[in-house]
Amino acid sequence: MLGSLATVGLVGAAFVGTIGWRVMQEKDASLQTPVEVAGLRLDESARAQETADYLRTAIGARIDLDQSIGVVYADPASANRSVLLFGGTTLIWTPEAISTRSSSCSPTTPARSTTCTRWTPAASAA
Repeated sequence: MLGSLATVGLVGAAFVGTIGWRVMQEKDASLQTPVEVAGLRLDESARAQETADYLRTAIGARIDLDQSIGVVYADPASANRSVLLFGGTTLIWTPEAISTRSSSCSPTTPARSTTCTRWTPAASAA
């Protein structure tokens, strides 16, 4: 009886230790935005900065992030093509709680109307 209890305790400690080790390894992740990626160049214009700040603020309002980024990359081959990159890092124990929250509305810049989004488990905006 005591031997089986010790075995169960040892297996449980190994499981918790393994999970804890993985969380500790990845909890302090950092994000960096290079000046050039795959031929795309970082767009540092005022319009790009405004868009990137808006997106970073929008995602930060939804999730309490440790670090966030928002940048716009321009395609030098075509002025009509840009890539928006935004995101952040944080430790999320229950991702389902974030993806199933109800709708949220936030005012935007005067040039835009109020933006309302609903995040679904598939992370699509409605």
